[in-house]
Amino acid sequence: MSAGGEPKQLKSAGLLVAYEQSFPLVDLRVDFDPQPLVQLRFLWEVNQPMVDYFLTRSTDPDNVAPIG
Repeated sequence: MSAGGEPKQLKSAGLLVAYEQSFPLVDLRVDFDPQPLVQLRFLWEVNQPMVDYFLTRSTDPDNVAPIG
């Protein structure tokens, strides 16, 4: 594999998104799964609606609205 990556069947996938903060906005990973991209998409779909809440909770905790 001259381009790198896994020489066998894909078993892992990750998504790391950096933004304006000193910490990752999104950091998701799936390992040892027969369909890691399917699972990664599922994790993203579950977490995506909460990204703004988590960011506010981390950067301005006094002004975060409670969930629910």
